[in-house]
Amino acid sequence: MQLTLERRDRLVIARPAGEMTEDEALDDLVREVTDAMTPDCAGIVLDMSAATFVSSSGLGALVRIVAQGNLQECAVLLAAPTPSLAGVLEVTRLNRFIRVRDSLPEALSELAAPARDGPRTS
Repeated sequence: MQLTLERRDRLVIARPAGEMTEDEALDDLVREVTDAMTPDCAGIVLDMSAATFVSSSGLGALVRIVAQGNLQECAVLLAAPTPSLAGVLEVTRLNRFIRVRDSLPEALSELAAPARDGPRTS
């Protein structure tokens, strides 16, 4: 798995690519994404469009990232999941814990909108 991080103003886009299966690579993913949750970060989008396979360990990494975002009041959205990943998120009901959007532009638009009710939420 490879990971690229891109900053756009106060947003961070994390793009894991390839198979999300190896524990060491997943630990690096969690560390790099949670390190990007700085006080000036308005939110993180996990662009899943290039993730070809997500194992149960990969799902665990996504849960850890969202949980840390919740603790740090940093919104985390998952964008552009493959149909397979979207199905797994639905069957496991993780789509109730992880905010999922169909596309990267949709997720970015949601995070870029000014907060209506106070501080950032996830």
